[in-house]
Amino acid sequence: MSSFEQRANIKFCIKLKKPFTETLVLMNEAYEDEILSRTQIYFWYKRFKDYSYAQVRSASVSMELPLVNVSTCELRSVIRFFTAKNKTAVNIHHNLVLVYCERCMSIQMVRRWHSWFLEGRQNVHDDERSCRPVMLRTMQPLLLFRMWWKQIAASPLTK
Repeated sequence: MSSFEQRANIKFCIKLKKPFTETLVLMNEAYEDEILSRTQIYFWYKRFKDYSYAQVRSASVSMELPLVNVSTCELRSVIRFFTAKNKTAVNIHHNLVLVYCERCMSIQMVRRWHSWFLEGRQNVHDDERSCRPVMLRTMQPLLLFRMWWKQIAASPLTK
């Protein structure tokens, strides 16, 4: 389990307004042996909490700001975290919408990742793809089409 995933879940617990003690219990339940130390969890909890407080305080509106830069790996880490807590895909999606607003993934994608994690998937990153050649986009097909179209337009059959 990478520390990135655990940090993403600490940030998510802060956005859900969970206190440090509850966050620590959730992390222990979800990660068991591979967990960050209590000191590291507190460090990241305090750092993310101070950052979100400063962000809200500097906003011109009094409401809390949604997270702006959300990576797909971070969302998948949260899905994996709640899957380990035996939450349903619908419940996970509801929590994601509460925190990330419209920036979260669809319910179908949450269900897909939830089922993959239930089947035993551990990695939150994309799988390697096959080495297919990349199609180069050039002007050549467009130019060929334009020449063909001009020939048809100039043809006596089309007049």
